[in-house]
Amino acid sequence: MADGQKEAAVENYKKSLELNPGNDNAVQMLEKMGVTHAVEMPELSADVLETYVGTYNLAPGFDIEITREGTRLYGQATGQGRFELFPKSETEFYLKVVAAQVVFNTKDGQVESLTLFQGGQELPAKKMEK
Repeated sequence: MADGQKEAAVENYKKSLELNPGNDNAVQMLEKMGVTHAVEMPELSADVLETYVGTYNLAPGFDIEITREGTRLYGQATGQGRFELFPKSETEFYLKVVAAQVVFNTKDGQVESLTLFQGGQELPAKKMEK
C-alpha cells in the first residue's frame, strides 16, 4: 500500500473507531498497519448509571430494559438476550454485539428517553414511569 493510501486508511479507521468504538475490525486493521489505538472509555459512577435504569418503550409491545450491576450498564430488548452498554461519554454508549449506539436524553437533570442508533435508523424510546 502506498504511503498516502496507508495514511488515509489509518485516518479512516480511526474515524470509524471514533464513531463506533466497538468496531473490532477497525482495531484489527490498524494493528495490521502497525498502529495501536486504544479506545478510551470514561469511568462513570454507579450514581450516574443508576439514572439510566428503567424501561424504555421503543414500539408497542417492544421495550428495552436497562439495568445496572456495579459500574456496568446492561440492556435487554423484549424477546432478546442481554447486552452490555459500553460508555463513550456520560450519555453515549455503544454495543459490541451489534453495530449500534444508545444515547440517553435528559431534560432538567432527568432522563426522559433514549435513542437507539442502529442500521442507519434513529429510534427514540420514551422512559416509562415506575
